[in-house]
Amino acid sequence: MDNQTQTKLWSVDFVVVSAINLFVLINYYMLLVTIGNYVVDTFAASKSIAGLVTGMMVIGCLVGRFITGFFLEMIGCKKALFVGIIGFIITMALYLTAFNLPLLILIRFISGIFVGVIGTVTGTIVVYVVPPNRRGEGISYFSLSTILATALGPFAGILLVQYVHFNILFYFGIVIGAICLFIAYQLKANKLVISKPQTQANNQRASWLQLSSYIEPSVLRISFIVMLVSIGYATIQAYLSFYAQELDLMEAASFFFAIYAIFILISRPFSGRLFDLKGENVIIYPTLLLLTIGFIVLSVAYNTWLLLLSSALIGLGFGNFQSTAQAIAVKVAPHHKVGQATSTYFILFDFGIGLGPYFMGLLIPYIRYHGLYLVCALISLLAIVLYFFLHGNHKPTITILEES
Repeated sequence: MDNQTQTKLWSVDFVVVSAINLFVLINYYMLLVTIGNYVVDTFAASKSIAGLVTGMMVIGCLVGRFITGFFLEMIGCKKALFVGIIGFIITMALYLTAFNLPLLILIRFISGIFVGVIGTVTGTIVVYVVPPNRRGEGISYFSLSTILATALGPFAGILLVQYVHFNILFYFGIVIGAICLFIAYQLKANKLVISKPQTQANNQRASWLQLSSYIEPSVLRISFIVMLVSIGYATIQAYLSFYAQELDLMEAASFFFAIYAIFILISRPFSGRLFDLKGENVIIYPTLLLLTIGFIVLSVAYNTWLLLLSSALIGLGFGNFQSTAQAIAVKVAPHHKVGQATSTYFILFDFGIGLGPYFMGLLIPYIRYHGLYLVCALISLLAIVLYFFLHGNHKPTITILEES
């Protein structure tokens, strides 16, 4: 491998997997924010049933992430990506045949599995195609595709359903899948082979029953911290609109996630490069502190400026913590376990995002929204302490990936 290959970040492979992740997640978030209304309007279902249909895709994603780490070693990254994309296209087409709720729920679940497969595979591939000396920066840029999708997907979905029939969103998903399938052919297979130790390869047939074939133990500590921190962000997603209504700041709240995304976009190039140069602790401690301050400001917000200031602080905090933690996960894992490491990281991240709002919501009748976000600040402070003991005061071996 020459010096140019060692330092080149924006390779064809890197751009392709980032684009695939962006396109698939745009479609994912388009449906996530609109499918509930579709269910109520089309099937005259209750809001609780609409919530079940909406959440079923998240459950499918968890299943997809869980199984992908193991099967990456069996069939390789590129084949797994094609399986995910083809399955995604098929399920998008099946939406058009969902004439009753049980069938729609099943399709949502299966569709979620393939989205989980694609997300885990692209997150694994990017680790293999960025230079080892720029891995933090590379993962940081790659995760911007997710940030952009969380902004563009809901915007596009809410805009489209005002002017076109809902089925157009399903056709849009089919087109998205076809585009992803086309550009996936541009990937270079020789860079995407996971080299396994010979002893593991020999025992692979018997290893499918072992939990370690799906969950990578070395990343559980940092992933647990991610799960804890993600609870706070999920609480914002779930309850910000209610809090803003209470404060009479709905107009300002509509800009909350835009400001959040802007500050991530501004800071991400610097944080990723700093990770590579100075290590993770230089990023993690300040970001968790900024996140804590952001939640405190949110809890006392009484005007537009304080609400938007909190969004900027939370963007700088959670946005950069999340990408750095993902870089840590692949850094501490053995190079042939990057697939399981990525899968494990996202499984615990999704658990925090998925279950956090439910448990935090139980506190609202007692402490209201002001107190709720103070609790989120305390969780972020706890994460700082846990990070120090679980990872920050250790010096893990840096795993350098070799090209196969």
